[in-house]
Amino acid sequence: MSQGQAGDSKSRVLFSKVGASHKSGLFLASLVGYYLLVPYIGWFGRILPFFDSESFQVVLFMGILLTGIRTVSDNRRHFRIGLALGIPTLILDWVAYFIPSPAMVVIILIAYLVFVGYVGITIIRYVLAPGEVSPDRLFAAVAVYFLIGLGFAMIYGVIEFMNPGSFSGIAIWGSESRPTAELLYYSFVTLTTLGYGEITPVTPQVRSLAAIEAMMGVFYLAIMVARLVTLYSQSGKGSR
Repeated sequence: MSQGQAGDSKSRVLFSKVGASHKSGLFLASLVGYYLLVPYIGWFGRILPFFDSESFQVVLFMGILLTGIRTVSDNRRHFRIGLALGIPTLILDWVAYFIPSPAMVVIILIAYLVFVGYVGITIIRYVLAPGEVSPDRLFAAVAVYFLIGLGFAMIYGVIEFMNPGSFSGIAIWGSESRPTAELLYYSFVTLTTLGYGEITPVTPQVRSLAAIEAMMGVFYLAIMVARLVTLYSQSGKGSR
């Protein structure tokens, strides 16, 4: 084998090891990237005449779906279920892009919600399981926190689409099949209990959901920190 082939082989092995040991990190990066880019999508559309905001969001969510499926790929059953939930959702999203339909918006939001819920439950089982507190486990714990915010934003989107006016302070809900920047913002200020007050829930349904999300945010951090500290102590590293 030549030196060039040996170098390429080592690079592929190194890349595969990094990808295998930091699957949750890649998933977290896709989530953070989505949250950071969504508020600027409208701005990109104004300064770039050729920019298609709807297709760009589909691509961003494709990254979340694919990295989410990869995150649960260690277990064959979880991997198959992730594929069964994620791939049809992605296909529906592209179909809705080319053939817009109000009914498809709700269907896709619910499909995304099911996928996010399954991946979140699978990851949190991995985080809470006995074992070493590795960087990947920490990435996974943070990713679940982001998934909670994303999941509630999707629920709020379904409610607002079916019952316009459930929130005050947000733009009129359009034909988007993903949460708007306003609903993502509201979900995360509720999850972190910041509650700035620009957007407020109006109907009893969203008020109760907002209260549940706020409590989940507080309890998740408390329980997760306690569990990770326990795992770290049990691994023997805490005594070094």
